[in-house]
This record gives sequence, structure tokens and C-alpha cells, in this order.
Amino acid sequence: LRIETIIDDQIDGSEPPFLILHGTIDTLVRVESSEHFATLLDAADVENTLVILEEVGHFFINPESEAGAEAITYVDEFLTDLFEADEETQESDTTNAN
Repeated sequence: LRIETIIDDQIDGSEPPFLILHGTIDTLVRVESSEHFATLLDAADVENTLVILEEVGHFFINPESEAGAEAITYVDEFLTDLFEADEETQESDTTNAN
């Protein structure tokens, strides 16, 4: 049973934004799985960002490695954007309530 089979029936558009990081030389999960997941999210209008890390395997979150530092930068930017958008929404809701 492939991961795609499990996920296909579970995306309904209510999911939060996703950041998907995948290395091109991952031997545990095929990069096509992440590409498929991003396609499903797109089809359901779920905000997502797919980042393919060249010459990176499955375990790359080592902040001292180049790939780890790159991944952390993507995560930091994603979370910063996400929280800034959330703050703007909360401010707008507060303004509209008054």
C-alpha cells in the first residue's frame, strides 16, 4: 500500500498550510510522493509549498550541514509568513468587530 493511496481520500480542503521538504536522493520515501501530495493539496485549494532539496537524503535536519541549514531557512520563512498572516487576520477581525 503506497502512501498516495492513503492520502488521496483524506484531503478535504480544511487542512492548514503545508511546507513539504524532500530530498532528491531520499531512499525511504520517493520524491514523487511529496509531489503527489502537493498536487492533492493544490486541487483542494490548500496552501502549500514544496521544496525539493538537491542531493539530499531522508535525514537532513542537521543545522551544521548545508542541507540542514537550507531546510531550517525554509521552515523559518514558512513559519514567519504563517504567523504574520495569522496576526493580520486577528487584527482585521478585531477591527471589524468594533
